[in-house]
Amino acid sequence: MNQSTNAVDTTDRISPARASYLKDTGINYVGRYLSGYWPVTLTELDSILAAGLHFIPIFERSGSDENAEYVTEIGYFTSLQGTKDASYAIEKADRLGLPRATIIYFAVDFDVYVNFASRLH
Repeated sequence: MNQSTNAVDTTDRISPARASYLKDTGINYVGRYLSGYWPVTLTELDSILAAGLHFIPIFERSGSDENAEYVTEIGYFTSLQGTKDASYAIEKADRLGLPRATIIYFAVDFDVYVNFASRLH
């Protein structure tokens, strides 16, 4: 099956020129991060939307966030931490003026297979 790609996610800043280039190459959706080392800015969001692209908000904890040294360890992933991260993601989305009904995708930089495979045997 031949499927073309029409979405990207990136930590790269999206300038008006980059947004136009992405649109011209058939990209319709751009995922950018709400937090971390290179969070999306209002200017980027404006560039994405002005080019006729759709924005996909992604939340992921990284080295510039609270608890950074633990975000890739199994102990980080608790119900309480999930609630805290959800609140933080909503705060970030609110600052960008995203509607409350916006879906936020959560990225996890954690190798579940490596950490759980030995427990399954």
